[in-house]
Amino acid sequence: MCTVPWLHGTHAQLSVGADYRSAKEIATADLGEVLAGILRFAATSQGERVLRTNPPPERDKVGKWIEFARQADVTRAA
Repeated sequence: MCTVPWLHGTHAQLSVGADYRSAKEIATADLGEVLAGILRFAATSQGERVLRTNPPPERDKVGKWIEFARQADVTRAA
């Protein structure tokens, strides 16, 4: 997930918790499915630890993650 530009650590943790482990997986995913996975993960005890006291991301924010993933240069990932 480190190859997605502008993706913060917490957002990367939420994405991985929702089983989206690469920029390519996020870039090719359906927004509704990504959001649903993140919300499912956020409702778990592990997801609550990641979020601390913050609310889960909203649809627009997750849509930006998908845009950023589509802009990612995955050839730079090691």
